[in-house]
Amino acid sequence: MNQTPSRHSAQTVQEAIMAIQEADAAKASTVKQKKQKRQKSAKSLRERLRSNSRFGYGVAVAVLITGLALLAFQWVNQFGTPAYSEIKVFYSVDDGKTYFPDGEGRLPPFDHPNGLAVRAHVFNGSSGPFVGYLEQFSPEARNIITRVSEAAKTAKPGDKPPPELSRVVDAQRNGRQVKRPKDANWVSINSGAGQAITRVRISGNPEPVKEIQPQ
Repeated sequence: MNQTPSRHSAQTVQEAIMAIQEADAAKASTVKQKKQKRQKSAKSLRERLRSNSRFGYGVAVAVLITGLALLAFQWVNQFGTPAYSEIKVFYSVDDGKTYFPDGEGRLPPFDHPNGLAVRAHVFNGSSGPFVGYLEQFSPEARNIITRVSEAAKTAKPGDKPPPELSRVVDAQRNGRQVKRPKDANWVSINSGAGQAITRVRISGNPEPVKEIQPQ
Protein backbone atom coordinates (compact mmCIF):
# COMPACT_ATOMS: atom_id res chain seq x y z
CA MET A 1 0.00 0.00 0.00
CA ASN A 2 1.52 3.29 -1.18
CA GLN A 3 1.78 6.13 1.30
CA THR A 4 1.78 9.80 0.35
CA PRO A 5 4.51 11.76 2.17
CA SER A 6 3.05 14.23 4.59
CA ARG A 7 3.59 17.98 4.31
CA HIS A 8 5.64 17.76 7.49
CA SER A 9 7.98 15.12 5.96
CA ALA A 10 8.52 17.19 2.79
CA GLN A 11 9.27 20.25 4.88
CA THR A 12 11.76 18.27 6.96
CA VAL A 13 13.58 17.07 3.83
CA GLN A 14 13.68 20.62 2.44
CA GLU A 15 15.06 21.96 5.71
CA ALA A 16 17.73 19.26 5.72
CA ILE A 17 18.76 20.18 2.17
CA MET A 18 18.92 23.85 3.11
CA ALA A 19 21.04 23.01 6.16
CA ILE A 20 23.50 21.07 4.00
CA GLN A 21 23.68 23.92 1.49
CA GLU A 22 24.31 26.43 4.28
CA ALA A 23 27.02 24.21 5.75
CA ASP A 24 28.71 23.91 2.34
CA ALA A 25 28.53 27.68 1.85
CA ALA A 26 30.01 28.29 5.31
CA LYS A 27 32.83 25.83 4.61
CA ALA A 28 33.61 27.50 1.26
CA SER A 29 33.61 30.89 2.96
CA THR A 30 36.01 29.66 5.65
CA VAL A 31 38.39 28.22 3.05
CA LYS A 32 38.30 31.50 1.11
CA GLN A 33 38.99 33.53 4.27
CA LYS A 34 41.94 31.30 5.22
CA LYS A 35 43.34 31.59 1.69
CA GLN A 36 43.03 35.40 1.76
CA LYS A 37 44.65 35.50 5.21
CA ARG A 38 47.64 33.48 4.04
CA GLN A 39 48.01 35.66 0.93
CA LYS A 40 47.89 38.75 3.13
CA SER A 41 50.46 37.27 5.52
CA ALA A 42 52.91 36.55 2.70
CA LYS A 43 52.38 40.02 1.20
CA SER A 44 52.76 41.70 4.57
CA LEU A 45 56.02 39.86 5.24
CA ARG A 46 57.40 40.87 1.85
CA GLU A 47 56.41 44.52 2.27
CA ARG A 48 57.89 44.77 5.78
CA LEU A 49 61.18 43.35 4.61
CA ARG A 50 61.36 45.59 1.54
CA SER A 51 60.58 48.73 3.57
CA ASN A 52 63.32 48.04 6.11
CA SER A 53 66.53 49.23 4.48
CA ARG A 54 68.54 48.12 7.52
CA PHE A 55 68.28 44.51 6.43
CA GLY A 56 68.67 44.96 2.66
CA TYR A 57 67.22 42.90 -0.13
CA GLY A 58 69.53 39.92 0.32
CA VAL A 59 68.07 39.30 3.75
CA ALA A 60 64.60 39.90 2.36
CA VAL A 61 65.11 37.12 -0.18
CA ALA A 62 66.22 34.54 2.39
CA VAL A 63 63.70 35.45 5.09
CA LEU A 64 60.94 35.68 2.49
CA ILE A 65 61.74 32.18 1.28
CA THR A 66 61.65 30.92 4.86
CA GLY A 67 58.25 32.50 5.46
CA LEU A 68 56.85 31.35 2.13
CA ALA A 69 58.21 27.85 2.70
CA LEU A 70 56.37 27.59 6.01
CA LEU A 71 53.23 29.03 4.43
CA ALA A 72 53.60 26.66 1.50
CA PHE A 73 53.73 23.54 3.65
CA GLN A 74 50.69 24.79 5.61
CA TRP A 75 48.89 25.94 2.47
CA VAL A 76 49.38 22.81 0.41
CA ASN A 77 47.72 20.65 3.07
CA GLN A 78 44.51 22.67 2.79
CA PHE A 79 44.40 24.38 -0.60
CA GLY A 80 46.83 22.67 -2.96
CA THR A 81 49.96 24.08 -4.60
CA PRO A 82 50.58 27.74 -3.71
CA ALA A 83 51.13 30.48 -6.28
CA TYR A 84 54.27 32.60 -6.23
CA SER A 85 54.67 36.19 -7.40
CA GLU A 86 57.92 38.03 -7.78
CA ILE A 87 58.97 41.63 -7.46
CA LYS A 88 61.71 42.79 -9.83
CA VAL A 89 65.18 43.86 -8.68
CA PHE A 90 68.45 44.50 -10.52
CA TYR A 91 71.25 42.08 -11.36
CA SER A 92 74.54 42.39 -13.22
CA VAL A 93 76.79 40.03 -15.18
CA ASP A 94 79.65 42.47 -15.84
CA ASP A 95 80.71 43.72 -12.42
CA GLY A 96 78.13 46.50 -12.33
CA LYS A 97 78.87 48.10 -15.69
CA THR A 98 75.34 47.30 -16.78
CA TYR A 99 72.34 45.82 -15.01
CA PHE A 100 69.00 44.21 -15.80
CA PRO A 101 65.75 43.45 -13.92
CA ASP A 102 64.72 39.97 -12.86
CA GLY A 103 62.71 38.33 -10.09
CA GLU A 104 63.64 39.07 -6.49
CA GLY A 105 63.48 35.35 -5.77
CA ARG A 106 66.63 34.61 -7.79
CA LEU A 107 69.57 33.54 -5.63
CA PRO A 108 72.80 35.14 -6.80
CA PRO A 109 75.10 34.07 -8.20
CA PHE A 110 73.06 32.31 -10.88
CA ASP A 111 73.63 31.38 -14.51
CA HIS A 112 72.47 33.90 -17.10
CA PRO A 113 72.86 33.74 -20.89
CA ASN A 114 75.45 36.52 -20.72
CA GLY A 115 77.39 35.24 -17.71
CA LEU A 116 77.16 34.69 -13.96
CA ALA A 117 74.63 37.14 -12.47
CA VAL A 118 74.85 38.77 -9.05
CA ARG A 119 72.56 41.25 -7.32
CA ALA A 120 73.20 44.88 -8.29
CA HIS A 121 72.17 47.61 -5.85
CA VAL A 122 71.41 50.65 -7.98
CA PHE A 123 71.26 54.19 -6.58
CA ASN A 124 70.34 57.67 -7.79
CA GLY A 125 73.43 59.82 -8.15
CA SER A 126 73.99 63.39 -9.25
CA SER A 127 74.83 62.12 -12.75
CA GLY A 128 72.15 59.46 -12.87
CA PRO A 129 71.73 55.86 -11.67
CA PHE A 130 74.82 53.86 -10.71
CA VAL A 131 75.63 50.49 -9.13
CA GLY A 132 76.73 51.18 -5.57
CA TYR A 133 77.60 47.61 -4.71
CA LEU A 134 77.07 43.99 -5.73
CA GLU A 135 75.75 41.13 -3.62
CA GLN A 136 75.74 37.34 -3.68
CA PHE A 137 75.31 34.37 -1.35
CA SER A 138 78.16 32.08 -0.39
CA PRO A 139 77.96 28.62 -2.00
CA GLU A 140 76.90 26.95 1.26
CA ALA A 141 74.22 29.54 2.05
CA ARG A 142 72.90 29.41 -1.50
CA ASN A 143 72.60 25.61 -1.36
CA ILE A 144 70.63 25.74 1.89
CA ILE A 145 68.20 28.37 0.61
CA THR A 146 67.82 26.57 -2.73
CA ARG A 147 66.88 23.27 -1.05
CA VAL A 148 64.22 24.98 1.06
CA SER A 149 62.83 26.90 -1.90
CA GLU A 150 62.62 23.83 -4.13
CA ALA A 151 61.02 21.77 -1.36
CA ALA A 152 58.35 24.45 -0.87
CA LYS A 153 57.56 24.58 -4.59
CA THR A 154 57.10 20.81 -4.85
CA ALA A 155 55.42 20.25 -1.46
CA LYS A 156 52.53 17.79 -1.39
CA PRO A 157 49.86 17.27 1.26
CA GLY A 158 51.40 15.68 4.31
CA ASP A 159 54.99 16.64 3.45
CA LYS A 160 57.20 17.94 6.24
CA PRO A 161 59.51 20.96 5.80
CA PRO A 162 63.09 19.98 4.89
CA PRO A 163 65.71 19.92 7.67
CA GLU A 164 67.51 22.85 6.02
CA LEU A 165 64.61 25.11 6.95
CA SER A 166 66.08 25.56 10.44
CA ARG A 167 69.35 26.76 8.90
CA VAL A 168 67.96 29.39 6.54
CA VAL A 169 68.09 32.22 9.08
CA ASP A 170 71.76 31.51 9.75
CA ALA A 171 72.41 31.28 6.01
CA GLN A 172 70.87 34.67 5.35
CA ARG A 173 72.70 36.28 8.28
CA ASN A 174 76.13 34.87 7.64
CA GLY A 175 76.07 33.81 3.99
CA ARG A 176 75.68 37.18 2.25
CA GLN A 177 78.70 38.68 0.56
CA VAL A 178 79.17 42.13 -0.96
CA LYS A 179 81.72 44.13 -2.90
CA ARG A 180 81.96 47.36 -4.87
CA PRO A 181 82.31 47.25 -8.66
CA LYS A 182 85.96 46.65 -9.63
CA ASP A 183 86.84 45.25 -6.17
CA ALA A 184 88.73 41.97 -6.42
CA ASN A 185 87.32 40.22 -3.36
CA TRP A 186 83.92 39.58 -1.80
CA VAL A 187 83.54 40.24 1.94
CA SER A 188 80.89 39.24 4.47
CA ILE A 189 78.13 41.80 4.75
CA ASN A 190 78.42 41.45 8.53
CA SER A 191 82.06 42.53 8.58
CA GLY A 192 83.17 46.12 9.10
CA ALA A 193 84.23 46.29 5.46
CA GLY A 194 80.89 44.89 4.34
CA GLN A 195 78.90 47.41 6.38
CA ALA A 196 80.97 50.25 4.92
CA ILE A 197 80.27 49.01 1.39
CA THR A 198 76.50 49.03 1.93
CA ARG A 199 76.50 52.64 3.20
CA VAL A 200 76.49 54.22 -0.24
CA ARG A 201 77.09 57.96 -0.41
CA ILE A 202 77.97 60.48 -3.08
CA SER A 203 80.45 63.33 -2.85
CA GLY A 204 79.07 66.43 -1.16
CA ASN A 205 76.13 64.62 0.43
CA PRO A 206 76.64 63.12 3.92
CA GLU A 207 73.32 61.30 3.80
CA PRO A 208 72.99 57.82 2.23
CA VAL A 209 71.61 57.96 -1.28
CA LYS A 210 68.33 56.29 -2.20
CA GLU A 211 68.31 52.86 -3.79
CA ILE A 212 66.06 52.53 -6.83
CA GLN A 213 64.09 49.55 -8.12
CA PRO A 214 62.86 48.55 -11.59
CA GLN A 215 59.64 50.26 -12.63
